Amino acid sequence: HTNGITDLEGLRRFLNDPCGLIDCLIENNFTFVSFETAEDSVRCRDSLPFGIRAEFVTKRGDRGSSTSESVSTTTDELPPGLTVIPDFITEDEEKRLLAVVDEGQWDETIRRRVQHFGHAFNYASLRAEDADLQGEASMPAYTEELVRRIRANSVDEARDFEPDQLTINEYAPGVGIAFHVDTHSAFEGPIVILSIAGGRREGGGGSIVME
Repeated sequence: HTNGITDLEGLRRFLNDPCGLIDCLIENNFTFVSFETAEDSVRCRDSLPFGIRAEFVTKRGDRGSSTSESVSTTTDELPPGLTVIPDFITEDEEKRLLAVVDEGQWDETIRRRVQHFGHAFNYASLRAEDADLQGEASMPAYTEELVRRIRANSVDEARDFEPDQLTINEYAPGVGIAFHVDTHSAFEGPIVILSIAGGRREGGGGSIVME
């Protein structure tokens, strides 16, 4: 972070301990901050040093007024073009996949561990680089059965699915995926995501949150 802020306490010191600050998420050059009330957030924004840009992403109601989860899981509420297939692999398959993936060579140059196969995604240029520059030249053998299953059980656009790029991201427990917009222009054809070892909710499966 350009101001050397790495955690909530550092942010408190930088902002002179603003009233109502309860949480923050720091990701690359962005810091997402939560306050107890909208009034607290307005006061903090108005007191920011010149040159720091601040925008309101969302305003929440009374933190104690509702216990419902803001998670959409029904297919009729998903964005157009997105298909979700629950329980695509079994728990045993998940365990075996985690074991073989963890034996791979991890790249730790960004804030999380990643593995690249085929065309490696360049996080600086936001482009998929040629396979001979980074990453392995071909897809790992453990993806063969997954690809076969995708072709047989997915939407029409993926019937001839032949991947030439694979990125494996590891997110530490409790970290999750930060607010972002995917760079879809770097890729062609269907994009397939397999989420494993994530949080569980009652009834099985991980939470789906997408706008």
